Amino acid sequence: VVDTSDLEPDIRCKDIIDVLDEQPLISGEMLDLTKWMADYYMAGWGQALQLALPRGLDKKSNITLQPANGDMIEAAALTGKQRHLLDLIYADPGKTTSQYKKKFGTGSFDYTVRVLIKKDIVIPHKQLSAERVRKQLTRHVILAADVCDRLSVLRQGELLKPVLEPLAGKSLPYKQFMEETGLSAARIKTMFSHNLLEFDHSENFRLYEQGYSEVKKTITLNSDQQAVLSAIEKQTTKKKFKVFLLNGVTGSGKTQVYMESIQKVLEKNRSAIVLIPEISLTPQTVSRFENFFPGKTFVFHSRMGLGERYDTWRKIAQSGPCIAIGPRSALFLPVKDLGIIVVDEEHDGSYKQEGQAPRYHARDTAIYRAMMNDAVVILGSATPSMESTYNSHKGKFELLSMENRIAGLELPEIHIVDSKKIMQGSGASKILSTLLIEKIAKRIEENEQCILLQNRRGFSSYLQCEECGHTTKCPNCDIHLTYHTSSYSTQCHYCGFTINASHNCPKCQGVQIRYVGVGTQQIELELERLFPGVRILRMDVDTTSARGAHEKILQRFKDGKADILLGTQMIAKGLDFEKVSLVGVVSADIGLTLPDFRSSERVFQLLTQVAGRSGRSGKRGEVVIQTGMETHYTLQYARNHDYYGFYKAEIIFRGNTGYPPFARLIKIGVNAINAAKANKTATEIVRTLHNLRQSYYKVIGPAPAPMVRLNNRYRWQILLKIDQQKDPSGTNTRRIIREKLDPFLSKKSDDIIVNLDIDPMDMM
Repeated sequence: VVDTSDLEPDIRCKDIIDVLDEQPLISGEMLDLTKWMADYYMAGWGQALQLALPRGLDKKSNITLQPANGDMIEAAALTGKQRHLLDLIYADPGKTTSQYKKKFGTGSFDYTVRVLIKKDIVIPHKQLSAERVRKQLTRHVILAADVCDRLSVLRQGELLKPVLEPLAGKSLPYKQFMEETGLSAARIKTMFSHNLLEFDHSENFRLYEQGYSEVKKTITLNSDQQAVLSAIEKQTTKKKFKVFLLNGVTGSGKTQVYMESIQKVLEKNRSAIVLIPEISLTPQTVSRFENFFPGKTFVFHSRMGLGERYDTWRKIAQSGPCIAIGPRSALFLPVKDLGIIVVDEEHDGSYKQEGQAPRYHARDTAIYRAMMNDAVVILGSATPSMESTYNSHKGKFELLSMENRIAGLELPEIHIVDSKKIMQGSGASKILSTLLIEKIAKRIEENEQCILLQNRRGFSSYLQCEECGHTTKCPNCDIHLTYHTSSYSTQCHYCGFTINASHNCPKCQGVQIRYVGVGTQQIELELERLFPGVRILRMDVDTTSARGAHEKILQRFKDGKADILLGTQMIAKGLDFEKVSLVGVVSADIGLTLPDFRSSERVFQLLTQVAGRSGRSGKRGEVVIQTGMETHYTLQYARNHDYYGFYKAEIIFRGNTGYPPFARLIKIGVNAINAAKANKTATEIVRTLHNLRQSYYKVIGPAPAPMVRLNNRYRWQILLKIDQQKDPSGTNTRRIIREKLDPFLSKKSDDIIVNLDIDPMDMM
C-alpha cells in the first residue's frame, strides 16, 4: 500500500489479506524520493524502489524449460541455433534459462527461446525462488539455576557437577557450551527433555569489518577551514535546505571540514550520509570517520556480502543519529532525521548509474533527498563539475573556497614530457621518460614513495601482426582484445570474451607480433627491469576483484611495504599517504581524444586529482606527466593547477556548442540484434519527434554510437538538447516522450530495446 484515495479507482484492486511487517520496509520519505526518481529519470517506480531495499529480499522468478514431448523434432523444421538450443534442453531438461544461456554461446538466445515456445516445441515453467538473505540467529543454551540439585535424573549425572556448577543459570552459545562441557548433542538433548536447560536464540548482526586502519590524529583547523565550517554551521543550525559547493585544492583539508560539520549535525540528533565515488576510497575514509566518531559509523557498498548489507541496512533503521558512508547505493539507507549529505569528489562520473534503469545521478538525487529533509548538502571537490561551478555562479549553490593546502604546504611542481621523444630517443626505456626514471630512483634511494597512473589495465591494448597487419578483435564487440600477460590471454573488457594468446598470427601464421599500447601489467614488468628489487603494488580491476583486496593493498602501501603504487584511475583521487612525494602519469592522452564533449573536463580532473596525491606532508612534491599533446589547453591548465582558467576556457566551448550547463540532455538509445533494425527504429523515433514540431528541444541524430556493436547488439543514439529558456526543468519534453514514444518504450522485445538516459554522462 503506497497511498490511499477517496476516489473509486478505474481498475479492479486486490483485497489486503494481511500485514506482513510490523514496520514498513519502505518509509514515506523513501516512497516520495523513489517516485520523484521514477518520474524525473523516466523509469518504473518499482525499479526505483529496488534501490531502497537491501538486496536479497526479493524473490526472483526463474523460468525452467522442458521439451514438449519425447520425440525429437525434424532438423529441417529448425534453424541451426534453434536445433542447438533444443539439443541442450533434451540433454538436460528442467534447467533455468540462465543455465542454458551459459551453454548456448553467442547469438540471440532470448529470441531463440521465444521461437521454440511459440512453436510449442518447448514448454516454460515459472518458479519463484526463496529469499537469498535472512536474519542470522545464534542458538544459546541456558542452564537451570538448580541444575546441580537435579542431576540424579541423568545416568552418571553426578559426574557432571564439577563441569556444570560454574555455568548454572548462565547463557552460552551452543557451540561454546559444547566445547566447555564436552557434552555431545545427544546428551544436551536429554538434559533439555528433563528441563535441566532450555534453548534460546539471539540475532548475530553481520557488520562489515575492513582490513585497513589509521592512527587518529589531532588536527587544528586553519583559517580557511574555520571560515568554511562557520558558513556551513550557520545553515545546519537553521535546519534549512541549502547546497554548498566546497572547492578546495587537493590537500586543503576538506575531509576534516566534512567531519566537523557532521559533528555539529549529530549534536542536534540528526544523521549524516557521506557519499564517495570509488570503493577504493572507502578504507581511508571509513577509518578516519571511525576514529572521529567511534560507534557511530556504518559502511555500505557492493563488495559486502548480502548478509552484511542486509544487517547493516536494518541496524541503521534501528539506530538513532548515525553516519552512513559508501558509494551511490548508500544514499538510500534508512537513516533517521537526515541533517546533512556530503558528496565527496562530486564531479566523479561513477555517481551516475549506467546500464540499467533508473539511470540516476546520485549527486542530483542527494540534493533532492536533502531538500525533502531540510538538510544541508556539501558538494566537495578540487575540480568541481562544470555544472556545479556554473550553478554556484548563478546563485543556485553557495560557493565556499579553500585555496591553500594545510600547514602551508605547496602544491606539487608539475613537469610535462613529450612522449613522442621517449619512443624516438635512446633512453633506458621506451615507456618511461629519462626524467621520470631519475625521479623514481631518487625517491627509492631516499626511502620515499611514488604513485604511477596508467588508466589502462592489462599488458597492451591489442596484438598486431607486423607481417600482415592483422589485429585481434572481439567477435562480439567493435573493440580490440586486450592482452593480459598474467593469464596469457586476450580479453574483451566489455563482454568478457577471452581467448588464449598465440605466438603466431591466426591469419598468416607469422611470428612477428607487436604489442600495441601500454597497460599496467607491462609497466609493472618495466619497473622491475629498471629497478631490480623494487617493491611494487598494482591496483586495478584485475588485482582488486577479491574481497578485501582494496584494503590489503592500501594498508601495505601505507605501512611502507612498497615503494611504488601503480594503478588505474582508482588510485587517482582521495588517497592520502605521507611518504608519497612523486606522481607519474604514463599516458596522459588516454581519454582526451574520445568523441565526448566532456573528454577534456575528465582528463583535467584526473590529472589534477592524481597530481594532488604528491607532497601532502613535508617537502614539496613533484609530478611528471607524459603526453603526446603537451600544447593542449587541458594539459597547460593542469600544469599550473589552474581550475578556474580551465573552467573559463571550457565554458566558452560549452556555450558555443550548446552543451551542459547551457542545455539539458536526453539520450535515446536503440539497441537491436542487427544494424538495420537499430537504424530503422531510431529513424522512426526521430521522425516522430520532428513531426511534433515542438520548440522545447533540438534533435541530433540518429547516428551509430561511437562503439556500434557491443555483445552482439547494435547501438544507435539520438540526442535531445532541451532549451533551458523554453523548458527549464525538461518537464514538457519528458511529457512528450512519455506520450508519443510509448509504442517504442513499452514494446516487450529483446530484438529491439529502446532506453532513455536523462542527463547522460557517457556519450559512448
